[in-house]
Amino acid sequence: MKNVCLLTLFMLFLFGGCIEYSSEKAKHFIEGTYVVETYDEFATTFDTIIVARQRENKIFQIKQTMQSKFFNKNKMPVYRVRHWTASYDAANKCLLIHNNGRRLFFYPDRKELKSGTVVFKKIVK
Repeated sequence: MKNVCLLTLFMLFLFGGCIEYSSEKAKHFIEGTYVVETYDEFATTFDTIIVARQRENKIFQIKQTMQSKFFNKNKMPVYRVRHWTASYDAANKCLLIHNNGRRLFFYPDRKELKSGTVVFKKIVK
């Protein structure tokens, strides 16, 4: 019985350590530049998100730039810049944006960021 309790305790510590390592890996991956290019019947859109750490790694500054080029030559391109502040949510391994409540999820193994249904690829650390 004592061996079963010790084995269970060991497994809990081992599993807890893996979760903490995974969370730290995701947190260190966050900083960088992410891009996505989307197409539809009206335009091509280039979207970039830049994530930078602030205040001892607890707060992140996010800058999103979006540019749409329309296939109709009579329409002017649209260019938009947004600035957000976010904090790291270790339980969900994501950034929680303070301005609008959105979440940005990170996948270090695939070098991706997911915002809603849009998947960004990381290009620069």
